[in-house]
Amino acid sequence: MKCKNKYKTELDKLLFIDMTKLKAIGFIDGYKSGHLTWKNTHTRATSSIAISFSETDLIARLTYNSTDLRDGTKIQLNYPVELETTPCYFGGKRYWFLCPILIDGDICGARVRVLYCKGLYFGCRDCHKLTYASQNVDHHSFYAPLYQDMRNTNKAIRLKQTIKRPYYNGTPTKKMRYYTRLIEQSSRNEERMNHLERLLFLGVR
Repeated sequence: MKCKNKYKTELDKLLFIDMTKLKAIGFIDGYKSGHLTWKNTHTRATSSIAISFSETDLIARLTYNSTDLRDGTKIQLNYPVELETTPCYFGGKRYWFLCPILIDGDICGARVRVLYCKGLYFGCRDCHKLTYASQNVDHHSFYAPLYQDMRNTNKAIRLKQTIKRPYYNGTPTKKMRYYTRLIEQSSRNEERMNHLERLLFLGVR
């Protein structure tokens, strides 16, 4: 029997490039070049990638340093990622990455909004065999509530760093409401976990 998603890498632990976020910061406008930087909130380590974007040629070029995990060799990577556009319902166009990963000598070419870096190269979820963290968890497990609590706490920590205005005219903003909901869910899961541990200690199954 095949075990669903059992050994897949969790995509939320990887570096990624999101086309929607690039557009939000004005990256998709003629020819642009710049850097994206990620910061690990636990180790405080940073990772950076240089991106040049050509709207005319529909090409994004990625340049960054990586480490070959097989022998520890430092490698500088520089390769193009093709782009594609589709029309939006209310006018304008939407941009997509075409996955650059080679499969049996052919480029994948899947049209995706987000590329993830696993190993040396950025590619789509399918090529890297990625899954969401929640899909790797046995939801009937005794420790499932604890896992969910940790997930909500990490989400809340990351979200809090992005909240510039928690209230507007005395009303919580959308981000603040989501942050509060995560904290409340985390508290409920913690209470449930404590209850389950007490039952286990008493020998109740």
